[in-house]
Amino acid sequence: MLKRYENFLEEFDKILAEHFKSQSAYIKCQKGCSKCCEKGDYPFSRLEMEYLMSGFQKLSPEIQNTIKNNI
Repeated sequence: MLKRYENFLEEFDKILAEHFKSQSAYIKCQKGCSKCCEKGDYPFSRLEMEYLMSGFQKLSPEIQNTIKNNI
């Protein structure tokens, strides 16, 4: 199931890239910017959580500990 989700994300990223390109005059997000995203309340699905955790589990123990300490 996660592979299908990864495929979906790849396709969705392409759509978003086109949207951002066509709407660039109105979108103020820039690379490295995350102020709005960090302050918003964005719920996520179980599938998204499983996807994030599968990536987290692939990280080295040192990086996992860094992430845990920053949460």
